[in-house]
Amino acid sequence: MRQFSRSRLKSEGQSQLSQSLKNVSPRGAAVMMLGLILVSAQLFIVSSRQAAADCLRDRIANAGTPEVVSERGSMDPKRVGDFLVVAVVQIESDGIARKVGKAGERGLMQIKRSTWKQVTQKLFGRSLPFDRAFEPALNRRVGRAYLAEMQEFLHANRRRWHANADERSLLLACYNAGPGCVKAAGFNLKRLPASTRSYIERATALHDYYLAGDAARVRELLLVQNRVLLDSAGS
Repeated sequence: MRQFSRSRLKSEGQSQLSQSLKNVSPRGAAVMMLGLILVSAQLFIVSSRQAAADCLRDRIANAGTPEVVSERGSMDPKRVGDFLVVAVVQIESDGIARKVGKAGERGLMQIKRSTWKQVTQKLFGRSLPFDRAFEPALNRRVGRAYLAEMQEFLHANRRRWHANADERSLLLACYNAGPGCVKAAGFNLKRLPASTRSYIERATALHDYYLAGDAARVRELLLVQNRVLLDSAGS
């Protein structure tokens, strides 16, 4: 098979283009050149977008594994925040806005009365009525703010984390069992109650599923919003 170098192909292509242009009118040549410019621009845009998408796809594919965390073991907040909240909502209430838990927890993120009072006081300067926990948007905001508080708690105790712990798992443990329970367990996942370990496994699996199965939306979120984990808690 005859081999062609890239430079030779380019040279022959330019020669053929020049020959073609000689056989058309000046106006036709101008139209052809304009068409070639537009096609080249479109190919450049597509190539750039594909390169960016490939880069983000590689990052997203590992978003839920220990390999994605930093050298200090912290999650990359730009990747996982929104979908972590979605996973918690699904595990806690199955998306049922008016769900009431066994201990009186309410709404999408199954927030307890005491937590609701504390977090709304911090967010709004006054405690909001607990009945408003059934409002989906408000429930998400309060639940997200509580997760942000738990993240601050974990960061303050970073040096006490057990070697088997990662930030996402500890954050889910704090949400499920409370920070006191996590602290009493020595920030050791294996010492947590079986129900909490099961909660972590289910929420983690669902979170990973969202990240992998909805990569297009994740990429859009990263490119357009580019916000840190739970940063809307204080907005």
